[in-house]
Amino acid sequence: MPAYCTICSSGVTPSTPHLKCSVCNKYYHIKCYTEDVPDAYSDASWVCKACSLSNALSTPITLSAIENIIEKQFLKFKADIMIEMSQIIDSKLVLVNNRMSEIENNMHRLQTEINEIRESAPNNEATNNIDDVAREICDRNERSKNVILYNIPESVANSVEVKVMDDLKQVVSIVEPLGKFPKPKKIFRLGIPKPNAPRPLKMVFEDCEEAQLYLRSNKTNPNKKFHFRADLTRLQRAKNYAVIEEINLRKSRGESDLRLIYNNNVAQITRANKGRRSQHLN
Repeated sequence: MPAYCTICSSGVTPSTPHLKCSVCNKYYHIKCYTEDVPDAYSDASWVCKACSLSNALSTPITLSAIENIIEKQFLKFKADIMIEMSQIIDSKLVLVNNRMSEIENNMHRLQTEINEIRESAPNNEATNNIDDVAREICDRNERSKNVILYNIPESVANSVEVKVMDDLKQVVSIVEPLGKFPKPKKIFRLGIPKPNAPRPLKMVFEDCEEAQLYLRSNKTNPNKKFHFRADLTRLQRAKNYAVIEEINLRKSRGESDLRLIYNNNVAQITRANKGRRSQHLN
């Protein structure tokens, strides 16, 4: 009896590559059968997809079979979960390391400030008190957001609001040619008004970075009449005044090659030798 392909209904001959299901005894041309065909098969063992599906549906599903299926799926997703967890942990470790580095830098900065404060007044017992040191550090941190501007003419307006606006306009006119600068959140004059002597102008910013923009502008500002300065604490000012008095005294005694420089707002005396770099003397 002739055999026919279940899919295309054309004849199946021994010379035509074909498959025969061992369950339903139906024939399939290999070229017609769209499912995967094993590399090695025989008519006695091969089962078509329809019979395989029918057999699977008729087979009772046991608890053990369900557990096996769940275990296989879990193992598949477990690997993916472990990879994602590893990536999350790595990213968190990077953040922790960065934070630790930041904390170490802050500790080093604070220790430097503590040493500087103690050296500023070595004979002052009160300064060596930890409470005084802590207050000085807090004062410096708070003042790091401030900038002092000198030689700015004072407004003659009667209204305080108008005076503040006039002062702000002068500040903007100074920095506007240098680039984009943030406006201070607060601005006011220091001290008591005096004739023909404008009071210093204090500007308060959101953070120290904004204040640093103004301080760094001194290097590029062509108008040397107006100079932005840091807001120093009482102890910092006292140390700088002492250095200024020392250099004036030494110059009066004949040391003419001395000059005063400021390094991070700290006054220092240097001696400029010909052909050599300046040497720090204090």
